Amino acid sequence: MEVHRIKLELLSREGNSTETILERIEKEVEVTEPQFLTKLLEAIGEENVPVTHVFEIIPELETKYILMECKYVSDDFSLGIKKGQLAPISCKFTETEAPKLIEGGFLLWFGEIDYLEVLSSNAQKVKVEIYVG
Repeated sequence: MEVHRIKLELLSREGNSTETILERIEKEVEVTEPQFLTKLLEAIGEENVPVTHVFEIIPELETKYILMECKYVSDDFSLGIKKGQLAPISCKFTETEAPKLIEGGFLLWFGEIDYLEVLSSNAQKVKVEIYVG
């Protein structure tokens, strides 16, 4: 068993670059078998057809949180995209629901989950990294 602590600070920045902490959130959870899942998604063929991947979440484990980032893996100066920049992605948490767009490319979810499907309609290759605890 491991203990994971997730810290989140909500900052406000003014014109002179002075940052003020608006809110601090800290959550500690006991995790039995943490997982690190990663996948490269690349559109092939038509750009309007989303690339999809279903991540295997071990159903016997009690999932307490998911932390997901989606980033571009290369520069595309014609579109103003830089390698490592967060990329939009869509997620489904059940097989039947409609995908939810996560424009910021970052998701922090607390709670149990046993299904995760990600969809990308980017023509550029993106890397999805997910921590499951």
